[in-house]
Amino acid sequence: MNAKDFISHFYESLPLFVEPEGDTDTCLAHYLDLLNTVSAIFEETVYVVDFRKCCFRYVSGKGLFLGNYTPYQILQMGFDYYPMVIHPSDYDLISKIYQEVMRLLIHPATPIHDLSNIVFDFKLKGFKDKLILCHKIMPLIVNGKVQMVVCCVSSSTNTKSGNLIAYYLSKKDICYHYSIIRRQWEQMPLIQVSPLEMNILKYSKLGLSDKVLAEVIGRSYQTVKNYKNNIYRKFGVNSMIQAFIFTNNHRIHIQPELQHE
Repeated sequence: MNAKDFISHFYESLPLFVEPEGDTDTCLAHYLDLLNTVSAIFEETVYVVDFRKCCFRYVSGKGLFLGNYTPYQILQMGFDYYPMVIHPSDYDLISKIYQEVMRLLIHPATPIHDLSNIVFDFKLKGFKDKLILCHKIMPLIVNGKVQMVVCCVSSSTNTKSGNLIAYYLSKKDICYHYSIIRRQWEQMPLIQVSPLEMNILKYSKLGLSDKVLAEVIGRSYQTVKNYKNNIYRKFGVNSMIQAFIFTNNHRIHIQPELQHE
């Protein structure tokens, strides 16, 4: 897999498959080197957890997840870093979430090759206890087993911690939300985005004003405003910037081709 393919896999939230040529450690080291090479394009914090060695194998140099520490310091601390960055009020909740994530990733009944990603939110330590980050986990699969996970930490549009959700490639209309209280996964409908809403997201991301956007898609200015408000309602956000954050965190990919409704 070359760097372009790796980036494509990362942003499309597909499982990261490794077909080893030689021993597993050498193969995994190659992918860590590749991640280090391409991580400069990511605005989020990207880090890699090695389940076999119970440590961090890579930490990028960007994002709020780093706090006041360097990637090297975080690598040295490993799992002990979590209390440094997660708000104390979330310790118990996030501990339960991590236990369930680990159980899901190693459980024999989990269709691991179909697992797209897992996301949850946590409160960042400091920042007047108000900043919520989204933690996205993608399995790195070697010989049919999860050897490591690639974690991406970015801004969240949620106002509360938790919100553990699992997405699967074959499930186009549903996802699974984990209930901490009932300790079980519950099916939920995926948010659906119409072709016209997708175009509005795409051209808004390019920086087009509502007036220009209306001309490009052949709709009135008021129609664009109405559809934007509908997008905000679906995503539970208040701005287009928050809408972009939501799509990045929740498997809604802004398509590159113009579509008409």
